[in-house]
Amino acid sequence: MGFYEVPDWGMTEFPDRALIDAIRSFQHANGLRVDGVMKPGGESESALQSMAQHLQGMGRRGDTVLAHISPAEASLLKERGGAGTINPDTGLLEFYRTAKSTTNKNTSDTKKGSYIWRTAGDSKVRSSHARRNGRTFSWDNPPEGGHPGEAYNCRCTAEEKKKDCEKLKWEKNAAWRRHDDLREPIEKAKGDVAKSENRLEELRSDREEIVYEMRTAAISGSLSKPGPVGAISTIAYLRLLQQKLDEIDQKIETEKQTRDIAQEKLKSLKRKQDDHYSIAAELSRLYRVCMGEE
Repeated sequence: MGFYEVPDWGMTEFPDRALIDAIRSFQHANGLRVDGVMKPGGESESALQSMAQHLQGMGRRGDTVLAHISPAEASLLKERGGAGTINPDTGLLEFYRTAKSTTNKNTSDTKKGSYIWRTAGDSKVRSSHARRNGRTFSWDNPPEGGHPGEAYNCRCTAEEKKKDCEKLKWEKNAAWRRHDDLREPIEKAKGDVAKSENRLEELRSDREEIVYEMRTAAISGSLSKPGPVGAISTIAYLRLLQQKLDEIDQKIETEKQTRDIAQEKLKSLKRKQDDHYSIAAELSRLYRVCMGEE
């Protein structure tokens, strides 16, 4: 547990004084009988196994291992686990298995672009890794502690960004379809507006003709000085023209309402199409970024 370092020369026929001293130090540090002997099934061996299991479990559960262990134990973990790094969230050292890190590093060096961090989704996930779940990282710029799977006992995985790009592609195409699907309704609404405008022009032209006839009849009646029968005939004719004029005015008001409704519908459709265009354009940009095209 950090009290002993294996000598470079390996095993010899002579007693390993460093090992005996290390056992004594371990026994003393843990309140055991100090005799420098590690007997099978003895209290020293049991204490060593219990502590090793405890540290192993702590290393699996999170980032705060070194907050609960001694400097000697930290030294052992560092020796076994490789270089330590500072967790930016906790300020504590984390250690990683050198062999595993080297293997994953060689793999990550061959990858380009970005990936989505995915955790195992259970209670054993480190707190710092849990906060990375679902976030995007670059293979060229790993987060503190390395890419998924590089940390000791890390079960996190890197989800290919391709899946995310495929989702963006589907959403982009759907947005453009919604934009394009409004072209026909917009053209129809334009036709309805134009039809109402043409109808209004016809009604206004008819109205002008009736007004002209009324003025002509009134002037003609006043100049000819007709008798009672002629006067009655002129008045009846003017009343008929006035009735036609009132009918045309009513039709004009009705057609104006129809035109206004068509214009509002056209404006609404255009606003929707503009909204779909903005969404589709942004999704297209995100898709190009995802594919590394810009």
